[in-house]
Amino acid sequence: GSGLDGIERGLEPPDASPGDSYEEAVSDDRRFPRTLLEAAEKLSTSETARNLFGEDFVDWFVASRIREDVVFRAHVSDLDVQRYFEKI
Repeated sequence: GSGLDGIERGLEPPDASPGDSYEEAVSDDRRFPRTLLEAAEKLSTSETARNLFGEDFVDWFVASRIREDVVFRAHVSDLDVQRYFEKI
């Protein structure tokens, strides 16, 4: 849907990234989200997503991803326990 939107609006894709896109300095509006929460926040403000999927779906999906992030952050992983338990 977003590809078709770009075609309909006559948008030109940016130049290909020659290196590591995660390390490349780009503006915030072009930076790929690094976490689920960042992605949900970006989706919530996307006019294109709202036009393609509808207000209700975007609001529901964003809320469900924010809830998933809350649950994830409340979990202490085995790696955290192994790495930090002895330091406490």
